[in-house]
Amino acid sequence: MTDWDALLVSLGLCPSSRPVRPAEVRAAQADRVRRQRQLRAERGLPADDPRHGKPSTYTNWGCRCPKCRAANTADVAPRMAALRERRRLAA
Repeated sequence: MTDWDALLVSLGLCPSSRPVRPAEVRAAQADRVRRQRQLRAERGLPADDPRHGKPSTYTNWGCRCPKCRAANTADVAPRMAALRERRRLAA
């Protein structure tokens, strides 16, 4: 049992029984996702699409309309603030 599995068990969760994927498999999956995002960004979304204004649309579709930018900024801001705080405390 790995340290991660022990932590999960200590929290009352079940560790995954799935084997760890090899690096080549993870890299192939990352390339596939990257290509999908690129194709979506090239196609774009119509201006009246209801998916506008969501962080996932900014990330997955590459939309940079004002609504999607604002949604992504609001989604990322807490994580960036936490990262800056961790860096400040570590210094």
